Amino acid sequence: MADSKLLVPELSEAEKMGAETARFEKLLLQASKELQQAQTNRPESTQIQPQPGFCIKTNSSEGKVFINICHSPSIPPPADMTEDELLQMLEEDQAGFRIPMSLGEPHAELDA
Repeated sequence: MADSKLLVPELSEAEKMGAETARFEKLLLQASKELQQAQTNRPESTQIQPQPGFCIKTNSSEGKVFINICHSPSIPPPADMTEDELLQMLEEDQAGFRIPMSLGEPHAELDA
């Protein structure tokens, strides 16, 4: 009696490569869709050039930190609200409350 394994034709190298290519194309298409979704879900942003304000110096046993505060007329003031309204907004949807900020790399400064 014949071995049943011998009756099943094996895939040729070309067929194996075709299956691999199809798998990679599927993964690439999936990654492309995920990238497009990430780009469309990105919040709208505007680049501004802030104006200098003032500097706060604070220190601890670990060292000093200087915090530069700046401003821009392009950034609207926050809406007037009570402390309770602010707390409620922060508890409900933190994504709706943003404080514009920019952080630079730490670097050494001479303190006169």
